[in-house]
Amino acid sequence: MRYLPIHIDLEGQTVLIIGGGPAAEAKLRTLIKTPARLVLIAPTISDEITRWSQAGQIEWIKSDWTPERCLHGEFDPAYIRNARLIYAATEDDQVNGQIADLGRKVGVLVNAAD
Repeated sequence: MRYLPIHIDLEGQTVLIIGGGPAAEAKLRTLIKTPARLVLIAPTISDEITRWSQAGQIEWIKSDWTPERCLHGEFDPAYIRNARLIYAATEDDQVNGQIADLGRKVGVLVNAAD
């Protein structure tokens, strides 16, 4: 078995979600039930994610995600380093792979939507 389903205590932890469409929304439906601080990075977000953001359930950083933009300060790369878990939840498998690679390089657990 290559993948191990695990449970992670998210009390006082930051979870970074990158993406604002259906994949991110699906992940957030579960994550908003946790005590984690949820930070979402995306250029646009769905209506449901907008409601969660307006209700204060998530923090939305409006930005296109690329490794270069992160590393060159368009959004604080500390979001990646300080996350307990990253969800790569864009609608683009290549971008999700880049996110996963960057997270792994800094030692953060990553889940990439497929």
